[in-house]
Amino acid sequence: MDVKSTSEMPGDRIRRARRFLKLSQQRFADELGISRSYVGDVENGRIKPSDNLIGLITSKFNVDIEWITSGRGEMVPDSTPEQADALLKLHEQKLAVSKGASGAEPKILGEWSFDVPIFDIELSAGHGSAVEDEVIVDYLSMPQRFFDRRAVDPASCGAAIVRGTSMERLLRDGDYVVFDRSIRKIVSDACYVIRVFDDLLIKYVRKLPDGDLEITAENTPAFRPFTIRAVDLEGPQIQIIGRVIGAIVNWP
Repeated sequence: MDVKSTSEMPGDRIRRARRFLKLSQQRFADELGISRSYVGDVENGRIKPSDNLIGLITSKFNVDIEWITSGRGEMVPDSTPEQADALLKLHEQKLAVSKGASGAEPKILGEWSFDVPIFDIELSAGHGSAVEDEVIVDYLSMPQRFFDRRAVDPASCGAAIVRGTSMERLLRDGDYVVFDRSIRKIVSDACYVIRVFDDLLIKYVRKLPDGDLEITAENTPAFRPFTIRAVDLEGPQIQIIGRVIGAIVNWP
């Protein structure tokens, strides 16, 4: 179990250790007595793990401090693969819960989940909503297979709440959308998050032959399409924030 990686950051290795132990971010945080949002910020590189956090992880889970901080050595010090497997099984036993009446085994999501940050912005499915600073207010836990099927890096994704009715039939007021922030150009006709001057919109975007963008809503009777000229795309007033890859909908 020798891991020698210099490209990873400590937060990346903390995530790897958590997934090795098959702990969700929430369970990992509960075990350490910290908040899940703090774990998410550390794992995604938004903040540096404190010495106290690293000390808690090493003492609680027998993860090597040198491996966390520098990537040198082994995740579990002085262990054979068999001993490492035994450690994993021990933590799996701690996670086990009593079977219900159906006898079904519980699902352990740790290795297969990723927490997507929810930004403190409202995406307008209407005529526009003012842009605010990107403040993380919560997280959406999404299965890893969601990203794998779309060939998307979950670390590049964000989420935000939808406000308005222009995308009804597809999205309702109060739904959450997940978008790939690495997509900053129109690469295909799809649903995008775009900034138009001081407004954030979620709309269908189609690139026309002359380079203009046609912006269309789902609720076309109430919201007419409009066009953004290609020349305007060169300035700072128009920006592609990301391509929508999924949604968490609220059923009526």
